[in-house]
Order: sequence, then C-alpha cells, then structure tokens
Amino acid sequence: MHRKLSFVSEEQFDISALENARFFFSDEKGYPLSSEQEKITCREKRDSSEQKRRRIVLPNRETILLQEIQFVQEGYVCLEFEDCIIGPFAFSHEETYLLYAPIHTIVNTAIENVHCYEEFLQSNEKEVCFIVNLIISFDMTIEVLKDENRSINGTFGMPRRKSSVTTVGTPIPVWTDTSTFAINGTIVVENNGTIGVSATASLEVKGTAVTDFTGGPGEAQSITLNNIESIAIAGAGGTGTASVKVAFSLNYKF
Repeated sequence: MHRKLSFVSEEQFDISALENARFFFSDEKGYPLSSEQEKITCREKRDSSEQKRRRIVLPNRETILLQEIQFVQEGYVCLEFEDCIIGPFAFSHEETYLLYAPIHTIVNTAIENVHCYEEFLQSNEKEVCFIVNLIISFDMTIEVLKDENRSINGTFGMPRRKSSVTTVGTPIPVWTDTSTFAINGTIVVENNGTIGVSATASLEVKGTAVTDFTGGPGEAQSITLNNIESIAIAGAGGTGTASVKVAFSLNYKF
C-alpha cells in the first residue's frame, strides 16, 4: 500500500535533517510494535445480506459461483528523527478478493513479512516543509474453512488366523468390533483337519451360528455378511480336534 504524508511548519525546514529519520509501526498511542501480527490488523468486511456473487467459467467449461470478499488492513506508524517522534499516523487499505466463501464459512487471515519504506521529498508548497512517500508491504495468507460431514470408506483385512476346535467346545473368539461403525465384510473359514477323523467347524457371528455354514475337514467356505459385530468359530461334530484357519476382510463407513 502507498500513502503520501505532508508535514506543515511555519518555519523553513532543511530536508537533510531527515537523513537518519525512520518510520516504525506503533499502536494507537505511539508505542512501538515488534510482533508481525500486531503491526497490521486485518479484518473481513462482509455483510451476508449484501454479499456480491460472481459466476466464473473455468477452462474445462465448468461454472462455479465465487463471492467477493473485502478485507481491511489497518495500523499506525510514527516518524522518528533525532530525538523527536511524530505520530502516530493511522493507515487503512481495502482489497477485494474472489473466493469460494459462501455463508457459514469462516475466513482466517495471517499477515507476515511486514516492511515500511519511506522517501522524503522537499516541498515547494508554502507552509509544507516536506512530503513523505510511504510504502507498506506485507504478505497475507487467506484460509477459508467450513464444517462438513464426509463419508469415508475403509477396509480392514485380517490374514488367516489359526485355531483348534474340538467336537464340542466353547466358541473361540476371532474378532470383536469395538467401534460404533457399521461393519460388513467377507469371512473365510478353512478346516485343515484330517478327513474322517477331525472335527467339523461352524462360524458364529454376533454370538449366533451362521445357518448352513459348517466346514468339514479339508473344506473351505466363505460368506459375506452385514452388521458384523463379532466373529467366532466352534466345533460342530465329528471327532477329535481340527486345525482351522479364519481370514476376513471388513469394510467400514463413518
């Protein structure tokens, strides 16, 4: 931003006296500021009832609706030379940006790399002792935020887990859902027992045996189910003990 300041005096003034003069950022009372965030404040100047919208056509011919958002940057500077401090002088600057910032969005700004440059000029006007061209530069970052609910699909895979089941025994837990998500997936049961000797294996989901799902020795079965809360296997007949492997792939949505 660029500002011109004129200093008035009834006495003749030699501009060479300003050789070591400098401007510094201050608060409204003239006290120097060192923090980048304090030197210039930035606020959004927006009234939702008067918000201007502009329709923009992208190179791919897609049309989007953007909003004109105004920002006001404000602050104070003081002039220091010899043992004299003059000011503070208020400055204000407005800029308009096209952003995707509809109603209910939050716009945050951050200002960094603030610098002040001055040029002192002798004035030919009566009672104006000198003129200052003041240039203030800074970098501003704009961030537009909005609360949204997003649906994310994920997959959880479990390699084959080896267990042993007997003809009659307590179901062996394989997996239990500890989340609040809706779970569905595919379960594979492989009975590696000896044919004609080992026990058969049944699958239990949510504490209930799955109908028509019994794997005898040497057999493998798979099934896809919804709302899976727990997985277990149990012996379902035959004799002796069977080595059973269970694998599953679960899908969740939240």
